[in-house]
Amino acid sequence: MFGKLSRKLSGLFGGKGPSFGGSSAAGLGAIAVVGLVVWGVSGFYTIGEAERGVVLRFGEYDRIVQPGLNWKPNFVDEVIPVNVEAIRSLRGSGQMLTKDENMVNVEMDVQYRVSNPEKYLFSVTNADDSLRQATDSALRAVIGDAEMDEILTTGRQQIRERTQVEINRIIDRYDMGLLVVDVNFDAARPPEQVKDAFDDAIAAREMKSVSSVKRKHTATTSCQKQRVVLSV
Repeated sequence: MFGKLSRKLSGLFGGKGPSFGGSSAAGLGAIAVVGLVVWGVSGFYTIGEAERGVVLRFGEYDRIVQPGLNWKPNFVDEVIPVNVEAIRSLRGSGQMLTKDENMVNVEMDVQYRVSNPEKYLFSVTNADDSLRQATDSALRAVIGDAEMDEILTTGRQQIRERTQVEINRIIDRYDMGLLVVDVNFDAARPPEQVKDAFDDAIAAREMKSVSSVKRKHTATTSCQKQRVVLSV
């Protein structure tokens, strides 16, 4: 076909004109082969040891690929690497109401990692932001079920553990693909406007406790002296 077209054009131009012979067709074929090779080579990619690759085919989830050298057909597959070993940190804080209707300022640090890359990317719009909301909800629920003295003194460890359990429960409910590995209860204190009054109440309670111990000690000493006198 190219030969006939070439002869016709040559006749129109007096035997001179463009030529579309076999060499041109071979050139186009060579270009196509080179393009195919470049496309194939460009499809190789590497997933790091701490990562998993989430493969999308035409924009839809297809599979998870493991660490190492992999290949994808460009313009067909897209790969999103997700770090599943890195420990991430999220801070939560706020003024919250206790069981005995006191206000307390709470600060907490949540450490977490990705446990399921597919769910992390697609189950919710933004898993990290959803975890922030879950942390606030869990912390308010736990603080609201505890009294102020417990929060500020002896119950901190129990509150930390209960908060971690509650956060993981919310994560599982919404399939966020995350796992909370630790919760640090950084600070808990009454609001500044009532801090002085609360400190006075704590001091008075401690003094009362010390006085009680002294009275018990005095009573014990007195009984011992009485026994000594009676034995004499």
